[in-house]
Amino acid sequence: KFFKYDNVSVFLLPFFGGITIGRQTEFRVRDEAIVAFAGPLPGIIIGILSAVIYRYSGNPIFYSVAITFIAVNGFNLFPLYPLDGGVFVDTVLFSKYPRAGAVYRGLMVLALIWVMDLLDVRYLKWIFLLYLPGLLPVWKNALAVNRVRGWMEARGLASLSLNKENVLAIEKVIDDDDDFKASKKKLKAYRLYEIFKTVNKKGISRLSRILFLLLLAFSLALSGFGICY
Repeated sequence: KFFKYDNVSVFLLPFFGGITIGRQTEFRVRDEAIVAFAGPLPGIIIGILSAVIYRYSGNPIFYSVAITFIAVNGFNLFPLYPLDGGVFVDTVLFSKYPRAGAVYRGLMVLALIWVMDLLDVRYLKWIFLLYLPGLLPVWKNALAVNRVRGWMEARGLASLSLNKENVLAIEKVIDDDDDFKASKKKLKAYRLYEIFKTVNKKGISRLSRILFLLLLAFSLALSGFGICY
């Protein structure tokens, strides 16, 4: 709510964590990155504190808590989409470059499926396989975003307000997209929302990108330290 997300829902994955879904009312790369990062970080901190308590108390309960929280949340920080770390990297590096972001998502989903296969975690492997059909619409939306940006540049527009006039104009720009024309109203609305979100998103500076990525690297190192500790 602090970052102006509406219709927030949380879906739990047994022994793994959960997925939080919400819709933004303001579009800022900084906010999206913080939200993605805020998921696993508290769990890592709890895990490290539990490891410290176990070190001095010897209570095996704290050992179990430490291993579980650090392992699950540390893994969640790996830059493999759709893990939080992957969403974080996608947001920080590719928010303004949707085609590159779509390629990154596809490669990371495949990498994650491969990792799940190596670890023989079958139910997660099948969950992540379900992401593959959704990658084609992501790519098509990325192409649509580039066309909309070209249309905006030709008219000297820096951003678009979400109103009926602009929605109709954007529909005309991407009207030759057969999948879009054949889509149901809800899917059309979602795709239009994603286009408006991308073209209106407020970016971050190069320094901010570097600092965000250093924060991710530090957190991964902190997870490794917690496991070793």
